[in-house]
Amino acid sequence: MQDVWFYVADRQLSEAEQQLIQDELDAFAGGWAAHGHHLGAAALLAYGQLIIMRTTAEAVASGCSIDKSVSFVREIGQRFGIDFFNRTLMPIADGETIRTLPMSAINEAYSSGTITETTPILNNLQTSWAEFEASPVVPFAETGWSRILQNPLK
Repeated sequence: MQDVWFYVADRQLSEAEQQLIQDELDAFAGGWAAHGHHLGAAALLAYGQLIIMRTTAEAVASGCSIDKSVSFVREIGQRFGIDFFNRTLMPIADGETIRTLPMSAINEAYSSGTITETTPILNNLQTSWAEFEASPVVPFAETGWSRILQNPLK
């Protein structure tokens, strides 16, 4: 199984930031190891706002190697003034980019029609690459975010 981790930035990154961060992601993934065993990892910056890190099917990331990746992403965020760890931001797919909606605004956005049952949401709650690759975007109604609504889906 290919493990996968997602880090949604709290803002869209500039072209220059994207290039610098992707270069750092490539270097990190190339050397990422667990107990001396290379993880065959890949890391990419997608949608101008999303870091995706994954291991190969043969590799198993350990607690220490996962901690190392989290520290790496946190350090990138600090250097560029980006929060990759705000788990209250719902990533809405918008063509080649994403936009985020704070969890606190979901009820109002749904009531006003800004988001609907079919609004495309980036499926960043997956734990395997295969699951994400099969359906990277899903309708709002099929996500865990829809459970936040005070009034159930229509």
